Amino acid sequence: MNNPHPDFDATDAALAARLRSVAPPPDLRRKLLALAPPPRRAAWWTLPVPAFALVALTLCALGSLALAPRQSVGAARAHFAAFFNTDFQLETTGQPLPAIRAWLKRCDVAPGATIPGGLAAYAPEGCRRITWGGHRGALICFPTGPGAIAHLIILPDAAFTDAAPRVPGPGRHDADWNSLAWSAGGYTYLVFAQTDDATLLRLLAALRAGPRPGEKV
Repeated sequence: MNNPHPDFDATDAALAARLRSVAPPPDLRRKLLALAPPPRRAAWWTLPVPAFALVALTLCALGSLALAPRQSVGAARAHFAAFFNTDFQLETTGQPLPAIRAWLKRCDVAPGATIPGGLAAYAPEGCRRITWGGHRGALICFPTGPGAIAHLIILPDAAFTDAAPRVPGPGRHDADWNSLAWSAGGYTYLVFAQTDDATLLRLLAALRAGPRPGEKV
């Protein structure tokens, strides 16, 4: 078939020959890239659901400690008594007391707190980190007899709106648990057991009157 526009072909051929004879500027690529608009970062509300969820979880994790309101020692005793009736998990198990102390030190939990020396005689079952009032603390679980277990919580005094007594006062019963609270060296100690006041006081005396003084984390 004949080309209906022979003049166009001649013009194209002439332009192509002309362009082949002209060398492009050495910085042509840089100039062209400079004209392109910068890439835009996606706004958080346009992220896919999994990515948005990850952002939200990260923000919650970073802000949870700072935003957690402080509450009273009594509120903590009621809260953790109910917590012990749940299927909670320990972070360390089957470790002797020196290993638990070393683990808490590595985690920077309750630095400078004194773990009662008598606790070593009870072969602790394990330990985990806890939070209360925007502060981190330690939970140590230990058996006190066949089928019986007790819990020791150590938290900074700053985690509470009030102060526990220096000498443990009467027990408090919450959710089938009896607890005692006292304060020493800038830390509040809570011990929980499913027993009566007299037995709990004897347990506390055994914890604090171990063969050697308690050692600090």
